[in-house]
Amino acid sequence: MATSKAKVTFTCSPELKDKLQQWADSESRTLSNLCELVMQKALDEHGQSNITPKKGGAK
Repeated sequence: MATSKAKVTFTCSPELKDKLQQWADSESRTLSNLCELVMQKALDEHGQSNITPKKGGAK
């Protein structure tokens, strides 16, 4: 399925990836969805968010 979302790639340690994957799994989310959620919350806390996430996205 095609998506209109932008793609971002970052590198991290295997340990960090494993912990993020465990977190995502515990919330029945994809790793990508979890990363988007975490980044959105970080922007909100930083006062830089003017993006409203779409409801009903993949979990």
